[in-house]
Amino acid sequence: MSTTTFFLRSPTRLLVSVVVVGLLASCKTIETEPGETGLIDQPTFALIDLDNDGKVSPSEMAKHQHQEGIAEFDLDDDKQISAAEWKAAKPSTAANNEDFTRLDLNKDGNLNEDEAVLSITGHAPYREAFKKMDTNGDGHLHWEEYVKGDRASLNVTLFSGPAVVPAAPAP
Repeated sequence: MSTTTFFLRSPTRLLVSVVVVGLLASCKTIETEPGETGLIDQPTFALIDLDNDGKVSPSEMAKHQHQEGIAEFDLDDDKQISAAEWKAAKPSTAANNEDFTRLDLNKDGNLNEDEAVLSITGHAPYREAFKKMDTNGDGHLHWEEYVKGDRASLNVTLFSGPAVVPAAPAP
């Protein structure tokens, strides 16, 4: 039996084949330039915009940075970083426990998203980079501002440089 006969005997096979070929043809791989690891493409930028206002706030970007980092260090997939996970991620750091204790604002033994956002947005280099990229001064980044700016300067995580001591949230 020829391939054509195989597909023509069953309209379902033909339909499925057409759909699969169409889907494969429409797939596009977005490649980044060499040296651009960690940079965000436009669809990801839109997903980071949690309130869908067309722009990304410092805390929305920090939440994204935390989610990216947590994927690597959250061994039990509870969306938090425990003291044991922190130690496993930074085994050679002498100040390991002090940094974790300082960042764990509610002292529950885990670093959650809120604590991570406070820490990331508390890094002076992050604030300065965000402000520099925000060319219209509205406190948010639009896609055009992000693309024109030093995008790599926003790659701050809990594991970037010395820990920042954020102000404890009000009760």
